[in-house]
Amino acid sequence: MLEENNLMLLDGNFYMDRIEEITLSYSRMAEVPFFDATEHIERKYSEYLTINGKTKTIEFSREFENGNKVYHKYEVGECIDILLSYFENNRVFERMKLEEADLCSSISMEEEIDAGLPVSEESYYSLTIYYENDKEKELGGIFDFIGLPDNYDEFINAVSDFLKIYNEGDIFDKKFYYKGKGCKGKYMFASVVFPGTVKSYYYLTEDESIEVGDYVIVPVGPENERKIVQVVNIEYFEKYDAPYPVDKIKRIIKKCYV
Repeated sequence: MLEENNLMLLDGNFYMDRIEEITLSYSRMAEVPFFDATEHIERKYSEYLTINGKTKTIEFSREFENGNKVYHKYEVGECIDILLSYFENNRVFERMKLEEADLCSSISMEEEIDAGLPVSEESYYSLTIYYENDKEKELGGIFDFIGLPDNYDEFINAVSDFLKIYNEGDIFDKKFYYKGKGCKGKYMFASVVFPGTVKSYYYLTEDESIEVGDYVIVPVGPENERKIVQVVNIEYFEKYDAPYPVDKIKRIIKKCYV
């Protein structure tokens, strides 16, 4: 556990340095009232994320207080370079810094007990970026709005968007186990990603031959410039439940082969 809120190694000049590995560890410990609140039980929980450019893998694990563990390993080959290049080109970690000012007021122990919350809860993190030539950047501290870097969400949202492509298989996807039943009255939304990016965007289509992994042509921007994108997910929605108004969303032009 790091005692300092912000530990930065070397000279801080990381722009365009190649990232080799990113590790993020997280731990949470809470004391919860037991029976009449005169005694407490301690609960622990932890997570660990590593993104390794050398092995082309992403690993994410969770450990619960009862010893239960969840482990995910993504062997994604050269796709890992897309994610790391995004961080490098957008200088995500170079811009990471921590603010010292405390913007939040603490809740008293009595208020926490009345609200049924833990008497005390501590969450910490440690984020390390390993560069070529043995350079490192390390940040750590309390895992909250104050203790995290200002652009932490930019980093973690990119990872989340990247992993969404791999997180659900066909056996969980009703577009496969509903196949053949028809989707009358429902709209087919395709999530697509542009080359070199991880963020996905919705497009509407009526072509049920389109599948995840296909390349399609879509209109982009006010001039509707044609771009080639890859489909990463397909979902069906009723009009009232659509993630974007069906009368405003753009449509896939056609499939293509690259």
